[in-house]
Amino acid sequence: MDHGLIGLETESSSVVLTAPYTVNMGTVAVQNKGSPTRVLECKQNSQSTTFETSNRYVQSFLCYELFAAIEVGSLTRVRNVLLSYPDLDFNFHIKDVTPLSLTLYRRRFDIFHLFLRHQAKVGNLNLNMISKDNLGRMEPPIITACRLHFLEGVVTLVRKGADIDMTDNQGHSALWVASRQQMPDLVEYLINNGASVSKMDKFGCTPLLTALMYRVSSMIIRHLIIHGSPLSTPVRWSSAEQSPLFWATKNGNLEIVKLVLQAGVGLWEMRSVRMALSNSDVDFEILELLDAETHCPPTLQHQCKLVLRNFISQVGHGKNFMKNMQTLPLPSSLIQFLLLVR
Repeated sequence: MDHGLIGLETESSSVVLTAPYTVNMGTVAVQNKGSPTRVLECKQNSQSTTFETSNRYVQSFLCYELFAAIEVGSLTRVRNVLLSYPDLDFNFHIKDVTPLSLTLYRRRFDIFHLFLRHQAKVGNLNLNMISKDNLGRMEPPIITACRLHFLEGVVTLVRKGADIDMTDNQGHSALWVASRQQMPDLVEYLINNGASVSKMDKFGCTPLLTALMYRVSSMIIRHLIIHGSPLSTPVRWSSAEQSPLFWATKNGNLEIVKLVLQAGVGLWEMRSVRMALSNSDVDFEILELLDAETHCPPTLQHQCKLVLRNFISQVGHGKNFMKNMQTLPLPSSLIQFLLLVR
């Protein structure tokens, strides 16, 4: 039976390695030449005792046994390793894959939950450790769980202490993935539990900008705007295409355009977007709305709302926007106004 990483005759048979692997475990690197009984090379240039060599052999053997059990989905074998060696360091890679991430790649969700219960008892499992999938994506478990629409897994990882704002090699956060893949329940959960709505990927796109570019559900877009997602371009001389207002207008989404204007964007940005789309096939009603906004100076109340919303979002780094807003020493009616409730 060929499982890619490890081949097994039966579930109870010994592990047979079919290709050379490198196991990285802290300060120990095990170079395998076809069998776990081969020579072990230690990064530390010290003379190893017989006990130390034996201990490293046992640890490397258990690593492969763990991977083999996950590959075939044997919950019993994984449980036996965890019970017999509770202090074993499980923070290692085999071919750039960690045991925890492998449970997600293979959809062994029962083993995934077993690992997290073990982590709660022993606390020796790094929940933020980066792993590489078969498409070359370098990501922590929380992002893998998001991609798989595994809401229960995301919730469990967050409760156990995983970093909710960890990113992959493209700078995408869990909230970015949930927004892009149109998962409103997960978007709401992540925001309510402290995910940043202003975190940008390596291309300068926030979850909101990405959601607008890919025309995802208006429910998700509204949620991101209400919770303080940045509505202005990063710098004043940025392209109009870096503005959420540009994409809302281009997509012809009048409801979202009105919400963006209600939340507040600068006059210069409205003019920039209007000019960029002047020769495009855009909803005439939206263009009239933009013209009316640019020709009428904003009220002082609206300007204050724009400044306060931007300030609260920046100070909180895009986290817990509504909670932070409610701490302001202002009448409840003004708080509701700032939160776009009225």
